[in-house]
Amino acid sequence: MNLIIVGCGRIGSELAIATAEEGHQVTVVDRSSEAFERLGESFSGRTICGNILNQAVFQRADIENADGLAAVTPDDATNFVVARAAQEIFKVPNVVVRAYDPRRREAFEHLGIRSIATSLWGARRLTQLLTHPGRLPVLTFGHGGISLVEVFIDPSYVGEPLAKLQESGKRYVAAVVRGGNALLPEADLILQENDRVIISVPSDQISSLDEFAINVEEA
Repeated sequence: MNLIIVGCGRIGSELAIATAEEGHQVTVVDRSSEAFERLGESFSGRTICGNILNQAVFQRADIENADGLAAVTPDDATNFVVARAAQEIFKVPNVVVRAYDPRRREAFEHLGIRSIATSLWGARRLTQLLTHPGRLPVLTFGHGGISLVEVFIDPSYVGEPLAKLQESGKRYVAAVVRGGNALLPEADLILQENDRVIISVPSDQISSLDEFAINVEEA
């Protein structure tokens, strides 16, 4: 995947290193060339020093061919502008944001921009969102045999009853997240655009959830 990471602070640098080590083509953009020292000499990706709000910098980052972009600068307003430009102007299929103010996360979600607000595991979560955009493991239980997975529902399931996602003995819906609010999984609940569903599933069957998960290349 061709990934762009805007901001090379602690989370941005960790995200860049992790995704590059997975074999993705990574471009990191930051206003300060000194920030790139966090990446280390072994970093295999590209670095661009400049103001990402400048369209020329967007183009130098080859945003027209990007599969995903993460906006993780220290400023929520900058992250918002970058994310919206990537999403609306350049049609980047997978855009995620680091929201430093948790109160702003709901605004991001309402616009269909996935975000994380917890600095403790921000880089790990962002890595998963960028490289597996349709689903995100949340917790594991026991010795890892059962997982709770957050699934970003494919638009083709909008209007379908929640019961369509459940299968006795294989997967169970634990909750639905809608507009920042968690809903109990009533069987007759109808799925809506931008819904996220928390599903309990055997850990060795997580990939089966891709059937319901959004495919950003087709979205």
